Amino acid sequence: MAENISGIIDAIAEKAAADADKIVALAEEYAAAKLAAATEEAERYLSESAADTAARCAFIRERSESNARIDRKKALAGAKADVVDEVFNAVRQKLENMPVKEAAQLFIALIEKYADDGDTAVLSSRYAAEKGDIAASPAAVKKGVSVQTDDKLSPGMLISGKTADKDFTFASIAAYYKEVMSADVARQLFDKH
Repeated sequence: MAENISGIIDAIAEKAAADADKIVALAEEYAAAKLAAATEEAERYLSESAADTAARCAFIRERSESNARIDRKKALAGAKADVVDEVFNAVRQKLENMPVKEAAQLFIALIEKYADDGDTAVLSSRYAAEKGDIAASPAAVKKGVSVQTDDKLSPGMLISGKTADKDFTFASIAAYYKEVMSADVARQLFDKH
């Protein structure tokens, strides 16, 4: 009987060993299939992630380039505006540095064209030496324009009337022409022919 039990135990051990080999083979097969599926999933994820990253990078690059183009245009527009401003600042300075006698002739012409009867021409004190000549000019005499000076007035002249004042200070003249002519000046300076 001991032999019989020993044979049964051997048979059970052989069966268990055979079953274990089958289980290990099945486990290895299952593990290989799972590893292959996981590798395939990881590759697909990596591929999708790389495509998504590339698309995002392209979008960021495109947006950055667009922003750079916009910033460049803004900088150029600002620089052009600064140049135009400098043109009109130079005009103002040229008017302000005009010889006093030439300025007096300009004021007489402005009185002739823009003054009404009985107005007062107020000159910047810089032109005080020409006050008499301006008051004695045919235009001032004909219209009864009196001439005064003002220490606080910037270079140029005001024509003060009963209903309105007309500002012919050189800063105002330059500002007026800047408003009216800036676009034309910019076009002449920067448009390619």
